[in-house]
Amino acid sequence: MIASPNYALHTLDGDDSDAEGAPAGPPGSGEIEDLFERYYTGIGRPFIGRDLNGRSDYAPFMAAGIPVGGLFTGADGIKTEAEAEKFGGQAGMAYDECYHLACDTIANVNDAALEVNFGAVKNAAEVWAQSEVLPGTASRRPVDASEDGHHALIK
Repeated sequence: MIASPNYALHTLDGDDSDAEGAPAGPPGSGEIEDLFERYYTGIGRPFIGRDLNGRSDYAPFMAAGIPVGGLFTGADGIKTEAEAEKFGGQAGMAYDECYHLACDTIANVNDAALEVNFGAVKNAAEVWAQSEVLPGTASRRPVDASEDGHHALIK
């Protein structure tokens, strides 16, 4: 769910920094959130935090104490006026009118959202693949944005 047709760019709130709804995810979840937020900031894209409500595939990992994080562009929820101002699209309409329906096919994606979020996911995979340890462990090298702002690379 990283390219909903009527999208908004959300990062999953791993450390409960938004102080809404569910508590923080397992230790390390905030590091994942931070990496995605740094990416969006580095490419000049706005984003909004989204509660870790356990309504997705990450729930079993979270329940097992494994750090979780991710991106979300919307599902069957309704886009707000504030989101439409920030991301475009239509307020008062579902992010994805085809969510879990037969019309939810490859033709039902927003290419701009897919491009942005593919870059964010690719960056995260590169960062954690290069890291000596994963989020939530005690001894890891710091993560920071590179000079071009497009990739948050390990120092």
